[in-house]
Amino acid sequence: MTFGQFMSGQNLGNQIQITNKTGAKRTFELSIDVDTETYPESSKEIFSAFVEDDLPFKVGTEKATNSEKLLKCWFIENPQTRTIEKTVLFQLEPFQSQTFLIVVKAPVNFTKKQGNLLSHLILSQIPDEQDLESERTEKRIGQDGKIERTKVSIQRQMKVILCGKLENPTLFCLKGIKEEGVEASTIPLVARRRVDVQKFKLPFKNLSSVETDFEFIFIKSVKSGDQDEDSFESRQHQVFECMTFFCQPAVLKVGSKGPAVLNVQLKVDQAKLNSLPEDVLRMTLTKLLVARVKGSNLIQSFYVTINLLDQSAD
Repeated sequence: MTFGQFMSGQNLGNQIQITNKTGAKRTFELSIDVDTETYPESSKEIFSAFVEDDLPFKVGTEKATNSEKLLKCWFIENPQTRTIEKTVLFQLEPFQSQTFLIVVKAPVNFTKKQGNLLSHLILSQIPDEQDLESERTEKRIGQDGKIERTKVSIQRQMKVILCGKLENPTLFCLKGIKEEGVEASTIPLVARRRVDVQKFKLPFKNLSSVETDFEFIFIKSVKSGDQDEDSFESRQHQVFECMTFFCQPAVLKVGSKGPAVLNVQLKVDQAKLNSLPEDVLRMTLTKLLVARVKGSNLIQSFYVTINLLDQSAD
């Protein structure tokens, strides 16, 4: 049962129908494999009967890890109570069917940008006394010619593979500078003084394999009431009070592994800007640019540094 590709915070569901094909009322247990930490087989062995192109991720030769043990992200919706659980016990009349919704809640606390999620759904028949009494007896002829009777256990359990790929869209700015130990990259800009409206082109690339809409916004600077007037933050705020930033378009569609350009427009209130001290205007300013995946809480931040260049003829 594949859930395809999804992002952190998404909830997806797939249905499975279970039918009692016997002539007697049976009790079943449907559960998520919460006990296994590492499977004895590799993902390549687990999916050996499937076409790899139909799978949400590439298989490997290392022993497969049970994502449920690590992330606790798989659930079963109980059709009676409409609650999501790890185990559901139910009964079916002869030839009766019941549909269950299997849910994956994509983890938001997953530190990696992507990950292969694999687990198992286990369906077990709970044997009653009649089942135990009617265990099949196998007859064999021994070496001495006598018939030997051996009780053979009937397999009352089956497993369904659960799989999906968690992949959070990641933007890379081709103009950005990455510093060691800092998650957000820095995008340097040079703005000209005495120019009312200026435009910049910021080239980005989507590093993920999913076409994504990103919403861009510059975070407005807010001055704290207890800040020292001579502090860097206070002086920087004075400059940003003279500036307005616009992202065009506000929502940027970026294709799978593809490039896109964000246009940034800067409007400057020249009268207010020119009233500031010269040493303030020589500062390197830092503005926070945020890209949010549309319809989600996934955000990515970029530091935009701005230096003001005076190109006056005088």
